[in-house]
Amino acid sequence: MDVRINSRDGYLAVGHGPYQFLTLTDFFSQVATFLRSYPIEFVILAFQKNSGDRDPAAEIITLLQTVGINAVYQQSIPTVGSLRGKAWIFGGIGVDFYAADHNKNTYVMTGN
Repeated sequence: MDVRINSRDGYLAVGHGPYQFLTLTDFFSQVATFLRSYPIEFVILAFQKNSGDRDPAAEIITLLQTVGINAVYQQSIPTVGSLRGKAWIFGGIGVDFYAADHNKNTYVMTGN
């Protein structure tokens, strides 16, 4: 999914496509519901900062954990089996997940 992020006053919003105008929390809640309903599936999330002057990576990581999404980001391509029931964070433009998580090469975020 092409997730373009707009920084608003105190929150992040989706600024592109059919989820436009949703807060990022509401968007992630829908993703979490899908992953719980279809645990053999996975979702690819590609982030791009659309507007705002800060890197939203740390906030995105916190929101994913808050809504209960297990997510993976790594520099190599993971196997389908390792992704089942998870979101794969595939890069980002203006969103630096590696710096936000102290340059780990592989990270699995466990949602609540």
